[in-house]
Amino acid sequence: MTVQQALFFLAAAYRDVVRRPATVSQIRATYEPLGRSVEKSSLQFLEPGRVAPDALGWLEQQHDPDDKRVRYLTLTDDGEQVIAELVEAMRAS
Repeated sequence: MTVQQALFFLAAAYRDVVRRPATVSQIRATYEPLGRSVEKSSLQFLEPGRVAPDALGWLEQQHDPDDKRVRYLTLTDDGEQVIAELVEAMRAS
């Protein structure tokens, strides 16, 4: 996992934790240093599938009820566990 990919995951997780889920485009616009590869990086964290069979499954896409074209990133149970472990490791250091 690259630094940019880790930052992408943390940005998506943060937005979900504060109850303001974001789309991939919103994360790219907000965190410009992540670069244009954000869309490709997002695949690594979604549920495994045909395009990314080795994906981690830490994020899922939730459709906006008012516009089915819009997909917000939210943490899965596995993603929440990763964040909890990260927070615990930070507290221990």
